[in-house]
Amino acid sequence: MADAKVVINVAEMARFRAAVGAGLLNFGHAVEAGAKREAPVRGGYRSFLTTKRTKAGASGEVAVGADNGSVLIGGTLRRSLHSAAWVDGSPVPGTPSSDENGSALPDYATREISVAIGTNCTYGAYVEIGTVKMEARPFLGPAFDAETPRLPELVRAGMKRAGY
Repeated sequence: MADAKVVINVAEMARFRAAVGAGLLNFGHAVEAGAKREAPVRGGYRSFLTTKRTKAGASGEVAVGADNGSVLIGGTLRRSLHSAAWVDGSPVPGTPSSDENGSALPDYATREISVAIGTNCTYGAYVEIGTVKMEARPFLGPAFDAETPRLPELVRAGMKRAGY
């Protein structure tokens, strides 16, 4: 029987794992974008601009009920959607530290290559799966299902962008 010798280049293996993490983050961003397109907002599917009305300030320069500019209504769930990836406990470059609302993302770090796609909005799961009083309005699951066939393509593109 012939002896075989396997040599593992540790630095190249680390570079490959980092590239796979970048590829998974690319997939996560695709799912995140799909979920944001479908996320229900206040019973509808779009945010809208409205006029913000405020009480008079201490200086009195703004009358009670006066127009104080337009604000975006709805979209809290949509803005709380995020994707993040880790390789060996370290975030992949491009992983945000907070969502679009400025809230810190939970630390999902593991000692493997992982990606997390979800929301840190407390009621997101209730919207996704429903409650006894509210019909389910799934947005994350359908987005994941829609992007899964493209997983190999998205991971390759992310790895290529990472220089692998």
